[in-house]
Amino acid sequence: MITRERIPIKIEVNFLDHIIYDPSDETLRNIIDQDTFLKSMGYDLINRTMKTYNLDGIILEKYRAILTREALKERDILDLYLIHQKGTDVFKADNQLIDKKIQSGILISPDLEKNLETNCQLLQKNSFGESNDDINRLTLVEINGKDYEKFKDQLYKKLKDICNMRI
Repeated sequence: MITRERIPIKIEVNFLDHIIYDPSDETLRNIIDQDTFLKSMGYDLINRTMKTYNLDGIILEKYRAILTREALKERDILDLYLIHQKGTDVFKADNQLIDKKIQSGILISPDLEKNLETNCQLLQKNSFGESNDDINRLTLVEINGKDYEKFKDQLYKKLKDICNMRI
């Protein structure tokens, strides 16, 4: 714990979701020094790998989450922003693949369709985007407020395009 604050990590296991991009083996990256106690027990966190969504799959999932959650979670936008800042153009994500990911989510949880309709209406009225999340608490890096707002404007345009193709 860097800040001594306990923040849970949620892991979802899903057997119904349509995987568009094959998972990849990724090496775990720590942001703090390896725990001496864990090392003494034989846990080598530096050289652990696990299967994970590849970056393109994560981007699709973030778009799906933004459009189908009952309430906007700023963390989803922040994740896309940070991915974009690291050099992957999240706006190049294929709208058809995003829609396929959305449809897969709706098959798992039909309530998501109502959320999607509501969020698309809010986007059309320029009323989308209210969140209780404090992004400053969600990241260890400094966020440039002007860049972040510009990113959100561009993101909302893409979200509107996705909604419009569904009409």
